[in-house]
Amino acid sequence: MNKIVVIGGGMAGLSAAVFLTSKKNPVTLLEASHSLGGRTISYADNSGSLYDNGQHIMMGCYHETFNFLRTINAVDNFYIQKDLEIIFQRSGEYFPLKADRGLYPFNLIKGLFSFRLITLEERFSLLRFFIQLPFSSERDIQKLNAEEWLIQNKQSDNLRKIFWNTLIIGAMNTSPVNASAVLLRNILLKIFFSGRKASALVIPAKPLSEAFCVPAAVYLQNNKSEVCLNERVVRLETDRKKDRVIGIITNKRVITDPGNIISAVPLYVLNKILPGAVSRDFKMSYSPILTMHFRTRTELFPHLFIATTDSPVHWIFKHPGHYTIVISSAGELINLSINALENLLKVELVKLFKIDMNSIEVIKVIKEKRATFIPAIDPESRPGPESNFKNLFLAGDWINTKLPSTIEGAVLSGSASAEMMNPNII
Repeated sequence: MNKIVVIGGGMAGLSAAVFLTSKKNPVTLLEASHSLGGRTISYADNSGSLYDNGQHIMMGCYHETFNFLRTINAVDNFYIQKDLEIIFQRSGEYFPLKADRGLYPFNLIKGLFSFRLITLEERFSLLRFFIQLPFSSERDIQKLNAEEWLIQNKQSDNLRKIFWNTLIIGAMNTSPVNASAVLLRNILLKIFFSGRKASALVIPAKPLSEAFCVPAAVYLQNNKSEVCLNERVVRLETDRKKDRVIGIITNKRVITDPGNIISAVPLYVLNKILPGAVSRDFKMSYSPILTMHFRTRTELFPHLFIATTDSPVHWIFKHPGHYTIVISSAGELINLSINALENLLKVELVKLFKIDMNSIEVIKVIKEKRATFIPAIDPESRPGPESNFKNLFLAGDWINTKLPSTIEGAVLSGSASAEMMNPNII
């Protein structure tokens, strides 16, 4: 038996396993489902075509994620913008928010001033906000939500609707009223103040399973780590006197004296397999995401993706042979029937693109009721990689990475958890 066991094969677990394996510490990775990736997976239909579980946008500032991708030789599986470019659609017109190839950060400033979807006065207001951002104090906004912080900084209703809502709902999967101002400040500093490439968007050029999971599994197995699918951890046995986990009971076996363990499962799963691993007072709320894949007889737009400003459909992505729409923070829609959601999609597409409703074929509707945690809490109240047991370490986007629920947060948590182990192991 390997000395280190990683529980959970989502992005946090894969990150921890790859990090440890790269340091010549092979691991046993236990994943309850039939595939790796957690939320970053793809589903096959009867013809073998793959459809992603959500559409994940990354950014150039995802430094830990790029380290992970370089290790598993998977960077080429992604389309990376040279500079920030987002196409907004409103009333049939397209409005680019685009940084040019000029000198950084003036290329971003020029992009903001060329964004015709907001007024000139709003562009100046946005510029003032970003100029002041590096000098702002995290302490001053700890008790504010993102909406309150933006209003405090004189961001108009229209500016908040067009620019800020798109950014916040997309990045944090919750409304500005529910989003932590501190977390918003953290991600803005990473996106706009950490180099030219930081604000560029990064989109998978392959289905998620092929982009992330297959190369990660190959890397682990080629480097003496073990990947165990369909092996669900039922509970962890502990020695409370020694504050140690002494056994892992799965649906297939009992692993005794496992050494060091990384739990990379969601908080609600961890609480089932080991109550008391973190403080019982720590709780989280969750936000849903809806994803719908569809085809049309005609091309809707010439871009890789667009953002909408006057529709519940937040983002639309173009793939070879189909489109994907994503509705983040979908609390008002998640409990609708599949038929009702398909009808909603068709109605919105007709409004946005003036196409015949009969030309739309809905392929798959994916509901994720607990897709991400709501980042409304002070990041410092989230637990770190250490648990209440000496040989159990925590990973997952929900631990204190100072980031919202993102791929970067998950990957960062995995490497941070691995580094927290005894230095002699690393």
